[in-house]
Amino acid sequence: MSESEHHQEPKLPPVPQLLHSAFSEGPFKACVSCGADLTGPAAIYQLQKTWKNGEVVFELAVCAECAAKAARDFSRESFERIQQFLGERYQPAFDLGHCHFCRRRLDGKNPGLDGENPAEYEAGAFCRGGFLLRPVVIICTRCSELSQENLSEQTRKAWGDFVDQNLPGVPYSLEPDSIPVIF
Repeated sequence: MSESEHHQEPKLPPVPQLLHSAFSEGPFKACVSCGADLTGPAAIYQLQKTWKNGEVVFELAVCAECAAKAARDFSRESFERIQQFLGERYQPAFDLGHCHFCRRRLDGKNPGLDGENPAEYEAGAFCRGGFLLRPVVIICTRCSELSQENLSEQTRKAWGDFVDQNLPGVPYSLEPDSIPVIF
């Protein structure tokens, strides 16, 4: 193996169309907070989208620097509880048709016993340029609500402030408390 072959990075999968912006119709191009370019090969960022009744109702792309700034105001307790939640329930998969926590299908044809429409879900990813650094995480509304129960009041307030400052067009029906924290 040549020296250049030995030091090449593994090929990363592209960000799937599912995580392209529904509102600007294509890949996300800028950080919602600072406007940093997310299209360059070194740009590290997070994506998040929420679907309700089959429509995208929330989406954001935030660069690593802005995510880190926002997370500074989150409580240590919240981080520990979310890590525990993930450790106990997360089932990584490349299949984007199931919740990665409870494994229910997200096609709207298999509502749970609680009557919830499993077509309502969130998707998130860590990316670099136009590529995924980790597999996409899919979480249904029920599991998302369970994860949000782990957040302290301090973290809820910090997240609400971030949403209010950076996403003034969030629909009234999506209060900051109901938008999952991804940082």
